[in-house]
Amino acid sequence: MKAYRPAESTDDDLGPEVIRQARDLLSHSAYSELSWIISSYHRGVLMLQGRVSSRYIKQVAQELTGRIRGVHAVVNEIEVRPAWETGRERKGVETMISDHAATLGEPGGDDSSEKG
Repeated sequence: MKAYRPAESTDDDLGPEVIRQARDLLSHSAYSELSWIISSYHRGVLMLQGRVSSRYIKQVAQELTGRIRGVHAVVNEIEVRPAWETGRERKGVETMISDHAATLGEPGGDDSSEKG
């Protein structure tokens, strides 16, 4: 009876290389926020996780990593959040909130207390 001998290279053997390639592709893309995406790999499936500011950028991440040798499927669990929520472009958030609160006071946004 012959002993079972596994194949020389399996999909799981590719794991570290697939993850390295995914990290390189994402971090060198035109979208710097993709460098914050993390990935894991198991049996031909690459999982992407993190946050980006648009659906388009989420799709870019999937397209880039889906071309890696050994990746048969991409599970894209990247969340889409507005830029100000992901830590980018925080400038003006407090101003936006206070402006919005002021416009709720009276119609037309006039918050003067003068009468008559």
